[in-house]
Amino acid sequence: MKLDGYEELIKDMLLELRNYLIRQGAQAQIAEDVIQDVFVKLLEMELILPPEQLRPYMYRMVKTKYIDTYRRQQHWQQLLERYLIPDLQRPLTEEKLSPREQQLVQVLEQLSTENQQLLRLKYVDNYSLAQMADQLQIPVAAVKMRLYRLRRKLKQLIGDEHHG
Repeated sequence: MKLDGYEELIKDMLLELRNYLIRQGAQAQIAEDVIQDVFVKLLEMELILPPEQLRPYMYRMVKTKYIDTYRRQQHWQQLLERYLIPDLQRPLTEEKLSPREQQLVQVLEQLSTENQQLLRLKYVDNYSLAQMADQLQIPVAAVKMRLYRLRRKLKQLIGDEHHG
C-alpha cells in the first residue's frame, strides 16, 4: 500500500471516529483534540496495519484517549471548583487540607488574575473554547495555547504525577 494512500485512509477513519465520539456525547472540540492526538500518534508510530486491523485499532485508541481526556478534565474541574471559586461559603483552613491540597491552593493563589479567569471559564463555568475566545476577545487558537501552557505550568508546579 502506498504511504500517501495509507495516510488518506487514516484521515477518513479519523473523521468517522470524530463523528462517532460526538454521537456518543463528546463535545466537538474535545473530539477534535482527541482525533488530532491519535492521528499524530499513529503517524509517529510508523506502524502500518492492514485496513481490516486498522479500524478496530483506531477505535480502541480513540476510545482510550477520550476516556483519559475526560478523566483529566474532570480532575481539573474538581480541583478548581474546590480551590478557585471566589465565593466559597466557608473559608479554607490549612489544617483541613492535605499537604498536596495546601500546595495547590498556594499555586492557584499565585496565578495572575488572567490565568485564574482562564481556568475559571474553562473548568468552573464550563465555557467552550469559542465562548472563552469571545469573552476574552482573542482567537480560539490563543485560548487553546494559553490553556495548554497554563496546565503544563500547573503540572510542573504541583508535581502532577497521577494525571499528567
